[in-house]
Amino acid sequence: MAKVLVGGPEGVRKDIHDDLVARLKQEHDVTYVKNDGQSMFWELAKTPLVPAENRYGWVVYDTGLFYPAAQLERKIELFETGASLYLAKAEAPVLVLAEMEIAAQLRYVVEKIGFAQIDQPYDIEAVVHKINEIVGIKIY
Repeated sequence: MAKVLVGGPEGVRKDIHDDLVARLKQEHDVTYVKNDGQSMFWELAKTPLVPAENRYGWVVYDTGLFYPAAQLERKIELFETGASLYLAKAEAPVLVLAEMEIAAQLRYVVEKIGFAQIDQPYDIEAVVHKINEIVGIKIY
């Protein structure tokens, strides 16, 4: 059983995120941060203080969680210079669920950093498959 951190906004994607989290909880210890960027920042920032065996094994992040009101170009810039730095603090694989409006432009940044990306709207099976690919574990 892996520890998983999932962060996403409330609103139009809430139902699919809730379904994804319910699926992941069948096999894993999931912390689900909804519509609260500060709580996600805290979860990521405290990683160095947590014993290695209690850290998150992977992180799933929806790009709508941080800086939701920013213009599209600014949102990409803020992801690269801000959010990605916090996500990297998890010291674990990161899967970015990219908003449709920025997915193409964000892909280069995500890959350069070493994260994986799935564009929204997403299919839960596609996310599960990508997680299996990233961390090499089975999720049923």
